[in-house]
Amino acid sequence: MLIMLALAAACHALADETARAHRLAPGDLSRLEAGAAELERLHALGVAQRDEIAYERRFFGMD
Repeated sequence: MLIMLALAAACHALADETARAHRLAPGDLSRLEAGAAELERLHALGVAQRDEIAYERRFFGMD
């Protein structure tokens, strides 16, 4: 799961850097922003899953 979080953060940073480096057209930038928003959504989902697993481990005494 940590790999997924790291990948999402890296992809978001790469999209920002790509937009700056290539001076993309407005339509291209909006597609990158949509992709970044999707990565942020996936990141939030991963964080929620991590927190849920941690709670369950504590609840069932597995820590």
